[in-house]
Amino acid sequence: MKSAGIDVASVGWSAYSVAIHGEPDKSWVFKPNNPKDTAAQHALEKFVWLKEILWLTKPDVVAVEESNVFSHKKAIRAIARHEGISLLAAKLSGAMVVNPGVSTARSIAFAGKRVGKKSGSLSKDDAWTLFKQIYPNIPLLAKTSGGLDQMDAYVLAIAAPTILERR
Repeated sequence: MKSAGIDVASVGWSAYSVAIHGEPDKSWVFKPNNPKDTAAQHALEKFVWLKEILWLTKPDVVAVEESNVFSHKKAIRAIARHEGISLLAAKLSGAMVVNPGVSTARSIAFAGKRVGKKSGSLSKDDAWTLFKQIYPNIPLLAKTSGGLDQMDAYVLAIAAPTILERR
């Protein structure tokens, strides 16, 4: 089964990753052309990018990260907009779509691969370190240049079939 994961971001880096039969395969990152453009322009650019990448990869199931933001209203609205755009693009692709939280995805993707702290409660940095240990041959960008987002998108893609089964 080919699965995909979409890490949702509002203005910064966003990532789309594919896993085949639970193994990471490829990843792409997106950053708006001009961070100072309007919210509508960012939304359009992201939607077009997602539609194209979904068409090219044709996943069976897509996991779109459920936003878990505890910030000010403006940030919550911006991230919710981009989550909605991602969900819409994924659904229009014809794939089955799930919308898990990243902690749920981490607990599934890293199940049995970590001793001690539960995998779902890992920080983004700890998840990055564990991902690099488990998949040393999967290239990721630098943490500050979309690499953390790539890792989360891979985690979502790896967990997507299990999340779909549990629905």
